[in-house]
Amino acid sequence: MASMNNSDGILFDKAALPGNLQVFVIAMISGVVAYIALIVFWVELVYGKYTRQIKGILEELKEEN
Repeated sequence: MASMNNSDGILFDKAALPGNLQVFVIAMISGVVAYIALIVFWVELVYGKYTRQIKGILEELKEEN
């Protein structure tokens, strides 16, 4: 994060704050998305057999109709 010190000793200018806040929000959102994707991958890894069974049941139902 770039520090923009002016003569008052304020770390961020008011003009620079929204941009840095936007970068922070984007980083938080991407981190949350990556965390959710990791959980989904882990659940699929552990419980993958159940999803395959559900898919098989759905395929059987499609074939019957």
